[in-house]
Amino acid sequence: MTPNTPISPNQAILSSILDRLNSMDNKLSQLDKIQSCVSAITSRVDKLDKGISDIEVKIKDFEKSCDFSGGAIGDITKQQQQLNLILKKFNEMKTSEEDHISKESRLQAEITEP
Repeated sequence: MTPNTPISPNQAILSSILDRLNSMDNKLSQLDKIQSCVSAITSRVDKLDKGISDIEVKIKDFEKSCDFSGGAIGDITKQQQQLNLILKKFNEMKTSEEDHISKESRLQAEITEP
């Protein structure tokens, strides 16, 4: 085929088909690149999702720990109040006993004095 040779209709159709196939090949190549990017993004999203799930578990464990600590603090506070009440009653009894001993000592002193 020489440069001045006219293109036959079959050659024109084949040339058109070849151009379209090349275009499709380029598009498929672009789709492959897009698919690779999407796969990489999907992998990163999966890692992030796992990380978030791990954080959620840790937060729930921490909340449970705080609930337990809060309950323990409430129990300790209640016990402290009960101990304070017992101590107060003990001090009242001690003061009362000291008063009785003092009165007894005075009475004994009065009785034994000439």
